[in-house]
Amino acid sequence: MTVRLKPHVSTAVTDNGMAVLEETTGRFFELNATGATVLTALLDGACPQELAQRLTAGADTGVEQVSADIAAFVTCLTEQGLAEADTEADHGPDARTLRGDVA
Repeated sequence: MTVRLKPHVSTAVTDNGMAVLEETTGRFFELNATGATVLTALLDGACPQELAQRLTAGADTGVEQVSADIAAFVTCLTEQGLAEADTEADHGPDARTLRGDVA
């Protein structure tokens, strides 16, 4: 999956995470530290499944739950008009989940 911010969206790192500005409407969104980490990693080209594995290393939370959370986060970003997600390159078992398809 490739995630890109829309051209009219800018970000700024804050003490608590990240601020995301939708410039055409002036709406601000605040991401906590985890949200900022996930968005930054996705924008840098991280694979959501690998990112979920990194985030769960040494934690009690399962990779499946974190993968679902990342997919929901990307869906929220796209629904708010902040980002675009290209899932055409996904061919693995999680591609359906990332696209929001029902198995």
